[in-house]
Amino acid sequence: MSSKMPVFGRYASIIILIFNAIVAHAHQPDLSSLMIYEQNGKSFLAIKSALSAFESEIEYSYPKGAYKTPAEFQELVIGHFQKKSFLVINGDTIKFIHPQVSLGHETTLFAELSEIPIDIKSMHIKNTIFGDISHSICEVIITLKGKPQKQFLLTSENKHEARLKLESGTWVMVENEYPLFTKSALIFLGIFVVTIFLVAGMMILKRKNPKVSLSSQYI
Repeated sequence: MSSKMPVFGRYASIIILIFNAIVAHAHQPDLSSLMIYEQNGKSFLAIKSALSAFESEIEYSYPKGAYKTPAEFQELVIGHFQKKSFLVINGDTIKFIHPQVSLGHETTLFAELSEIPIDIKSMHIKNTIFGDISHSICEVIITLKGKPQKQFLLTSENKHEARLKLESGTWVMVENEYPLFTKSALIFLGIFVVTIFLVAGMMILKRKNPKVSLSSQYI
């Protein structure tokens, strides 16, 4: 008898783990994914999460009874997506064309992207479609033709948005495009604070040692 196990037997545990991970993701409303990709010469954006995540957001954002049919629910999801998500490339806002929703345990919202420039230099992504769900995490995957693949997370810590720029063929995360505490700003602030203290000190000394006026010497 051969001591070799069947292929399925050897990899059964791995297959089961992967399957369980997929099932778990499809039922966890705090986990979602956003992918920007190309297919047949067109660019698309797809957002996937548990159906309960979409339901939770719609029920939170709209009055009770806002939808009665799956079609009405899909329309609300699309409207919510258009309000809560945007994509800016090279400073220009990209339009979402013909967004659609595919319902299921793992629900998918996808839309075609308009006028994606060939020479991409920067990208600004914001997706707060699940922003009202506690500890919401969105995994973002960017895979565009001729561009390096990039994978990162949108969370409450980065306000569910990210700025990226291409440098030497690599995506670089930009923490804050307009930082409040730049080096020059800190130097200016330091000079301002020192000046305030000096002026305040001079005023205090002047009050403690008032000058005698010339006219008072002849009284």
